[in-house]
Amino acid sequence: MYCDNFYSPYLFSLYVQQKPLSAAITGSSTAPLVPKCDASVQTDNDILTDESPEFAARPPPCLKREMITSTNMFREIDRRVADTPEYETLQELVENICKYTKNDLFKVRAIFRWITINIKFDWKYMGVNMSSEEILKCGEGVCKDYCQLFADMCRLAGIRVKKIEGFAKGQDYRPGHQFKPGEDITHTWNAVFLMSAWRLIDTTWGTGYTEPSGRFQRKLNEHFFLTDPEVLIWTHFPYNDMEDNYCSALFGANKYSVTEYMISIFHFWL
Repeated sequence: MYCDNFYSPYLFSLYVQQKPLSAAITGSSTAPLVPKCDASVQTDNDILTDESPEFAARPPPCLKREMITSTNMFREIDRRVADTPEYETLQELVENICKYTKNDLFKVRAIFRWITINIKFDWKYMGVNMSSEEILKCGEGVCKDYCQLFADMCRLAGIRVKKIEGFAKGQDYRPGHQFKPGEDITHTWNAVFLMSAWRLIDTTWGTGYTEPSGRFQRKLNEHFFLTDPEVLIWTHFPYNDMEDNYCSALFGANKYSVTEYMISIFHFWL
């Protein structure tokens, strides 16, 4: 699978006062208590989020299947996104695809679907730094590019977003393989603050997959849209060698956890 960056710990050191799920789905305001901003890569700590108790890492108040009872609820927005008119700037693109969204959940869905429809994975962009505008122009990239584009589009839509880095079990993973920092290729994905909690998204893996030959096959994978933390942790492990206790800050058994249990990189190998 495509891997070139991964999961981050401080990404989940944020939390707002929870509101009933029904209020969020019906479009009631769920604005955070501090101004929204893009905190960028987790190692670049954002004082408004990473140090704020309103955005502390907590398990989501409900499971994905309780929040999204059927993907049919997105049928209309998915159709509109597929027919997005031409645009001149990233801002204009975001305005176009979010024009008919009823709340933040549908905005995130619109951004996710636009990327999965229009951006193609290509290994040749490994090690190539591109801006979101350049990614749009070429329509290709690797996971860091998917992650960056998703984050920039969320920011423009007023969605609080984080980038995460770590290790991932792609299609070439073999049980028992021990990931070695500095040797194994890393992966990147995102988290969005939605309905009073941090939710996880991997737009790269949600777009499709690469064959053993390296050829990309586009195929929507709904599993990686707002995946429950306790589910995603078995394929995506946050790690950053620049931060101590990077994963335990996110998944450890403390008040900053987004899961109810602790997992170590040892368990991730199994």
